[in-house]
Amino acid sequence: MRYAALYILAIFGSLASAQSPFEFADQRTHETWYTDCARAGGTWVVCGGAGSESGIGVYRFALGFHPDGSIAWETPLVSGTYPMIPMEMVPTSGASVLVVGPHDGCDVLMPTSSLMRIDAQGNIIWVKDLWLNYAGHLDQAPDGRILISTYERAMITDQQGDSLTTLELDSLGLPTLMWMRWDGDSALFAVRSGGRVERRTLQGTLLATNGAAWPTLQDVTNWNGHRLALEGSGMLHVLDAALQDQNTLMLGAPFDHGAFARGDSTLWVMGNALAVELDTDLTVLHTVDMDPDNVFDGQTFLGFAVKGDTIAMVGSATTAQRPAGLIRTILADGSVASVDADMSIAIENIDSTWYQLTNGVVFPRATVTVRVTNEGSGPVDKVVVSHWLINGGPCSTVGTTAHLQGLNLAPGAWTSVTLSDIWLNYAPWQSVDTVQLLCVAALSPNDQYDRDPSDNLACDTAHIALAVPEVTSMPFLLVSDPDGCGPMLVFREPIHTTLEIRLLDLLGRTLRMGTIAPGTSRYVLDMSSMAAGMRIIDVTDGHMGHWAAKWVRH
Repeated sequence: MRYAALYILAIFGSLASAQSPFEFADQRTHETWYTDCARAGGTWVVCGGAGSESGIGVYRFALGFHPDGSIAWETPLVSGTYPMIPMEMVPTSGASVLVVGPHDGCDVLMPTSSLMRIDAQGNIIWVKDLWLNYAGHLDQAPDGRILISTYERAMITDQQGDSLTTLELDSLGLPTLMWMRWDGDSALFAVRSGGRVERRTLQGTLLATNGAAWPTLQDVTNWNGHRLALEGSGMLHVLDAALQDQNTLMLGAPFDHGAFARGDSTLWVMGNALAVELDTDLTVLHTVDMDPDNVFDGQTFLGFAVKGDTIAMVGSATTAQRPAGLIRTILADGSVASVDADMSIAIENIDSTWYQLTNGVVFPRATVTVRVTNEGSGPVDKVVVSHWLINGGPCSTVGTTAHLQGLNLAPGAWTSVTLSDIWLNYAPWQSVDTVQLLCVAALSPNDQYDRDPSDNLACDTAHIALAVPEVTSMPFLLVSDPDGCGPMLVFREPIHTTLEIRLLDLLGRTLRMGTIAPGTSRYVLDMSSMAAGMRIIDVTDGHMGHWAAKWVRH
C-alpha cells in the first residue's frame, strides 16, 4: 500500500480542559528515580525505586497520582520476598496497568522476573513469576495477549498472564535482541542492537527484516494498519509488510527516549522535546512543546502516557548529583504547571562526633549544620536536605536525608538544619587523621524541581583526627589523677629529655599544649574545666619518638 504525502495541520484554537497540569519531584531519599508511567482509569500510575539510606537494599514501588498531582496510593513491587525492578509499564483495557521487570539481582540467586497487574486503586490483582533473565520489555496486543521480552528471547501469555509460550528467536550470530512489540494480533516486531528491525510469526519464524538499520531507533508499532518506526532524529518511517520504507515524515525535533502512546482515537509520538498527535490516516493533527520553559535536557524523561488532552512524562531529574523521581503533566494546548522553585545551601559548621570500628576499618561519623535559603519569589514550606556517600553499601549508596516541613520561608528567608551522625568515607585503623570533602544538597522545594540547580550543593573540608590505639611501647603509664583533674603520665624513670605534649579534640584541633621538663617522673594534664568526651593525648620528644593515646573524660 502506498501512502499519500504526510503534512502538518496546525491547530491554533483553544483545547479547553478541566484538567490542571502539575509537577512533582519525589526525593524521599538521597536517590530516587521513576522509570515509566501509564494511565489506569482516572489515575496516573508511576513505577520507580529509591535507594536505602543504610546502603543495604533498594525499595521499588508503584505510585498512583490523582489528576491534580496529589498522591493517591503507593504499592511495594515485591513478589514473595524478592523486590522487582520495574522496567516497563503499559495500560490495559480494564482500568489497570501491567508492569514487568527482573528481580533485584543483589538478593536473587537465580535469574527470574515478574509480571504484575495493578488496578487503579493500587491493588496487585495478580503476579506471575517468570523464569526469564532480565525481562525488561512489555507490550499488549489488541486482543489482550501480553508480550514479554529479554535480551535473548520472548514470551507470550494470555491477558491473565497464563498459557505461557516461549519463543526462541534463532539469535545465534545475530545482534542482541533489544525489545519486541506486537505487529497487530498475528505477528511481532523484534528490534536488535544497531537498529535492525524484524517481523516474526508468533512462533518466532522470521518473516522479513529491514534492509537498512536505524542506529537511533526508538520505538516501533502497528497503528491502524500502519507499521511505524521512530528514529531519535525525529524521522518517522512508514513500512510495508516486508519492512520496506514506504514514506517518511520529519517530525521537527529530536526524539530522545521517543515512544508511541495510544490516545482515545489518535496516536501520539512522544519525546523529551516534542509530542506529535497523528490521526488514523497519519495526518499530524497537533504538536506540543514538551519543555516550553527550556528547563530540562533531552535525556530527563524516560516514560510517557496520554489520556484525553493530558500528557504525562516521568524520569529522573538530577540536582547536585542526587536524582529525584519526576512526573509532569502537560495539556495538549501546551499549558504546564507554573513553578518557581529555587533554594540555595551553605555549610555553617562541621563537627566530628565519633567513629565506628568494623572489621578493622574505621568509619568516621560527622555532624554538619547547613543554612538553606529561599531564592524564589514565593514561599517555601518543604525542602529536602541530603548527604550522599557514593561508596556505601553493597546494593546502593549510603545517604542521610532530612525532610523539612512547615517552614513557611518567605523569599530571601533562611533556616538552619543539622544532619547528625552521617557516614564519611572509611579510613584505615592506623590513620592518625583523615581529610575529606563533605557535601550536602538542598532538593525539591515544595516537591518541585529546582529551577537553578547551580547553588543546590555546598561542600567543605572535614579534618578528622581519629582515636588511635595506645602504643604499647610508650615510656609512661596513663592513669587517672587522684585529684580528678585529668590523666596522669607516670614515667618508668625520670625522663632525660624535654617532651612536647598536646591535647587534641576529634577534629584535630589543639586544646592545650606544653612541655615536660627533664627529670619529671609524673605529669598531670589538667582537664578539669573541659566537658566530657574523648580526647587525644599526643607526646613527642623532638627526635624520633612519637606516642599517641586516647583518653575519655567522663
